[in-house]
Amino acid sequence: MNTSHEAIVARFDAECDELRSSIQAYAPGSCVADVEEFVFHRVARIGREALALFFSMQARRIDCPSMHSPNGCSLPAVDRRDGTYYSIFGEVTYRRAYYHVPGQSAFAVDLAVNVPPKGASDFRRKMEQTLSMGLSFADVGKFMACYFPVPASTRAVQESILTDSTDAQVGTSSGGQDEGGDFGDRIAA
Repeated sequence: MNTSHEAIVARFDAECDELRSSIQAYAPGSCVADVEEFVFHRVARIGREALALFFSMQARRIDCPSMHSPNGCSLPAVDRRDGTYYSIFGEVTYRRAYYHVPGQSAFAVDLAVNVPPKGASDFRRKMEQTLSMGLSFADVGKFMACYFPVPASTRAVQESILTDSTDAQVGTSSGGQDEGGDFGDRIAA
């Protein structure tokens, strides 16, 4: 899937336009339950594109020639690489700057927006955790796959629930909003 900003905006706009057109095209007397299910799944697709747009905008705003690691080492931007965020809306692939010196590397965007180390959504984990209080991991996986574009993997649900996301609490003191200045210095703070 094309991760360029322009392609993401075009897909987001197309998904919104298609939802509106589909709703306007329903015949009189259409079953509301069918429409509701269609809207639910379409909104999930729009959600995936909205998150892709979010990551694209963050990457544009945070892109800088270098950043400082938490231990104070200066890391130059040496490449651009894809990342994957496993959201409740499905997998979102995004492009971001890769900062590296031998022995250390980082992705400033991931740090700034608190992407957990393996890209798993905290929101999705919380939902699976809540469901697992009354259901088996297998049943949670089936439920999630039935209603959301996520895999129905028992192992994925178990790993998601057992993952400690406290290390994902790295970020800026401004709650992710850019206040100007050197972004790398704010990450190290």
